[in-house]
Amino acid sequence: MKVLVAGLVDLSNVDYPKRPAAVIFTPKCNYNCSFCQNWQILEVKPEYEKNIEQVYRFIDNAAPTVEAVKVTGGEPTLYPELLKAVSNYSHKKGLLFGFDTNGFLNEVVRKLITYSDLISLDLKTSPVDTILMEKLIGLHGKGREAADNTMKSLEELMKHNKVYADLRTTVVPGMNDGVKTFGEIGETLRTLDYESRALERTASYTLQEFVPENARDQSMRKIRAPTPKRLGELARATGLEDVYIKHRDVGFMVHKNELSRLIKKVEK
Repeated sequence: MKVLVAGLVDLSNVDYPKRPAAVIFTPKCNYNCSFCQNWQILEVKPEYEKNIEQVYRFIDNAAPTVEAVKVTGGEPTLYPELLKAVSNYSHKKGLLFGFDTNGFLNEVVRKLITYSDLISLDLKTSPVDTILMEKLIGLHGKGREAADNTMKSLEELMKHNKVYADLRTTVVPGMNDGVKTFGEIGETLRTLDYESRALERTASYTLQEFVPENARDQSMRKIRAPTPKRLGELARATGLEDVYIKHRDVGFMVHKNELSRLIKKVEK
């Protein structure tokens, strides 16, 4: 089977919660986000075409030092057969399997749940805010469809407590960093029983730093990155107990209740 793979990382500690993981990058995306951090791999290039056996060899080589395989992008759900193949091979090797998604292809997400140990779902904003969703994804007239499909993916994922729900929002100053937005996200997650799942350690919600220098659009590179303090304020605005922060200055999956201590440590 021929597959499209834009990159391979044999060891990452920031892609699969609490697990060292090998990471496979796919090209292409069905969104057009101006703040995209992985824009350099989106265009399909001839060298991205590989045989699935090359991917299997990569997993073989990484297996001794990782506990999981993660497929990210781009938008991995554009390649459901690749995800199924990587899932099956990873499980054969005794490794966990997960993938990232923006949730738009909700029927694909639903069909892939049984193949997955973890799904990382990108909540660009509250799924009830169709206007802001359209602004964020950069697709005119698609805000409502994107919001509705994200909600369907979220609802489906939250039904399956055997699959870890890794929910994340990249906080982009001036775009989706309003207290109201995170209050709405918190309310949505409460209605889907996130708090019980979080207590069971089968779900987490992380606010992650937008890194301006990695943005696709030049105009976005002039924005100042959100501070850990601001991410903490927005985490508290959700009204949820278990919310995490990912920021270069404090680390990966830092609980909001631990943030103040770490900020003081960084400032010393």
